[in-house]
Amino acid sequence: NPGLTLTIQFPISPVESQIVEFTTLTNTSTLIVGTGGTFTIDPSFAGAPTAGFAATYVYHETDDTYYKIGS
Repeated sequence: NPGLTLTIQFPISPVESQIVEFTTLTNTSTLIVGTGGTFTIDPSFAGAPTAGFAATYVYHETDDTYYKIGS
């Protein structure tokens, strides 16, 4: 159903090298980062990706940051 808003909740107590991966399958969605934690997401995302959009992030404890490592 186009026009939906999808909130991705990253784990709020991540461990080193934890992976977060997601994709949209058949609809265009607006993506919003819902963190609830103290970490950073680099790069963050927002917008309306097309169906099939995918992203993979890995957590690095030293920087308290999730880094995008794949699409």
